Amino acid sequence: GLISNCTLFDNLMLPLAYHHFMPPEEARSWVQQLAEEFEISPVLHLRPSRVSGSNKKATIVARSLVMKPRVLLLDDPTNGISGSRVSKLAEIIHEGR
Repeated sequence: GLISNCTLFDNLMLPLAYHHFMPPEEARSWVQQLAEEFEISPVLHLRPSRVSGSNKKATIVARSLVMKPRVLLLDDPTNGISGSRVSKLAEIIHEGR
């Protein structure tokens, strides 16, 4: 899940801000890049209740990548997201970023 009283942007920023993983400006840029890659930029500043299920799922998948993990365990991450988003996820995993 996503935190319902936060925007999608805030949901993506939360782990970065909490763990001080990178400077704030770099974090915002990284979140924006992930949002563009997962096609959620147009709804990034809306709350989860205002976006489609597909956009929520794409945000959850993007959030799993926001901390640039070395190991990634995903349980059916492609269920409910579009083919282009599935391709982007496969590309990111394949490139190891």
